[in-house]
Amino acid sequence: MALEIVQALIRLADRDMEALIKPIAAESGDMELESAAIRPEGIVVKGRYSMGFMKVGVELVLTPRAENGKVLIDLSAVRMLGGVGLPGMARDLILDMMSEQVRSLPGMSVEGETIAFDPEAAGREHGLEVAAKLTSIDLKPGQMEVAFG
Repeated sequence: MALEIVQALIRLADRDMEALIKPIAAESGDMELESAAIRPEGIVVKGRYSMGFMKVGVELVLTPRAENGKVLIDLSAVRMLGGVGLPGMARDLILDMMSEQVRSLPGMSVEGETIAFDPEAAGREHGLEVAAKLTSIDLKPGQMEVAFG
């Protein structure tokens, strides 16, 4: 089956983003998602990260962009809530956890601190030939718009 997306605008709200991120975080066993909010600076993810015997409050800022027909998501910031732990060490641990979870999803890959989603590759993994030209990603308070066309 072939699917050609000529023009489309997909809008995601905070609750949609939480629904996408929550299962990935839960599957890792290391991160309990508390919230995911779309802001102009990025997707702000708050949760509790398990560091050995203790859970530490963390805030991640993920910045999505469209490039070469793919969605690229950069880990822009990792903030420790409560001042526990070293940001560099925590960043590496969280990156490792995210990489492990994301690599198993259709069309997803990780390079450095960037997660990539390729809609055409994801379609192929589901037996669907997808032709889509991703053109832009726009972040507004509480909403993300992904445009194809």
